[in-house]
Amino acid sequence: MPRLFTFFLLMLVLPVISYAQDDNALPSATPITASNLDQLRRVAEIEHDWPLDLVWSSNSMYLAVNTLSGIVVHQANDLDAAPLSFPAIAVSPWDGIGSMVFSADSATLVTVNPLDGDLHFWSLTNEEHTIVDISAQDYTGVAAISPDLSMWATAHQDGRISLWDAQTGQRTVLLEGHKWVGAMAISPDGMKLISGGGKAHAASFEPPDSSLRLWDTNTGQLLAIFELNGVLSVFLDPAQKISFSSDGSIAAFTVANMEDGTSVVGFLDVNRMIYAPISIEDRYFKGISFNPDSSILAVGSRSRGGELVLIDTGGRTILAEVPLDEPLLSMAFSPHGTVVAVARGEEGLDRGQID
Repeated sequence: MPRLFTFFLLMLVLPVISYAQDDNALPSATPITASNLDQLRRVAEIEHDWPLDLVWSSNSMYLAVNTLSGIVVHQANDLDAAPLSFPAIAVSPWDGIGSMVFSADSATLVTVNPLDGDLHFWSLTNEEHTIVDISAQDYTGVAAISPDLSMWATAHQDGRISLWDAQTGQRTVLLEGHKWVGAMAISPDGMKLISGGGKAHAASFEPPDSSLRLWDTNTGQLLAIFELNGVLSVFLDPAQKISFSSDGSIAAFTVANMEDGTSVVGFLDVNRMIYAPISIEDRYFKGISFNPDSSILAVGSRSRGGELVLIDTGGRTILAEVPLDEPLLSMAFSPHGTVVAVARGEEGLDRGQID
């Protein structure tokens, strides 16, 4: 029997708005801001088989859920409607989750297969499916796709990172310096890539790669390197991400100290190349996402029974801590900023949900 996990949707539900449970559609709402976080409420809940990652379309109409059973795409305005389904791109959560992104017109979902690094284009309007084949044999499952879909990056077992042309499948740049890559992200303009180190296996005697590196995607030049005193992930831990602000000036990520278990939320000023961590004790983070204007950073926590931690980006202070019923697996702000999708559940239990 497959493990069932849940994702749920959190949004502002104001007194003038009524929500009909049997309609299972999202009511209209104002964007989530620092001044109205006390009105954040759960509005919908859907069960899935182990959701590993959540991605919204740019128009906030679709929510893609990467599960072990396959990719499921929901219509946000009609959650009772039959979702679109695509074949699984992961066969276990430890294979890595690859990467997912919607095209700018929200008509295509693009994924990176975590087993071979191939790029897949899935049409939401017809059955068209195209593949850009690279068959990277030493691919680790860590990947990133540029927002304009012109390139994608794959991490390899020797710590190198390959950048690929999305039309030809040819490698354009090879980045070298890491021992192991735990997470990557490409900036909104496609000009920079940030990669964070990790640890190949929790039981490995090899020291972890605790560096954060900023690269030029055109030339492959290493622009900056920072020592984090921790890692971004341990052996392809799902939902560990790097999130860029909408203008690409700030990158945020979570760092786990391998020795004492403490965690920090790291902020990198990309233009000035300044790294500033925020210490948040007793947390194990899963997932990270900016709201549309990048004023709020949402960070998921599996600690304390599961929490959604909302941070003021400018003041770098905690605005709110929203308790969840179960540990958080992944989360994502909608591009319109009115909804936060949260996947939660306890690995090993035959239940779970996405709110």
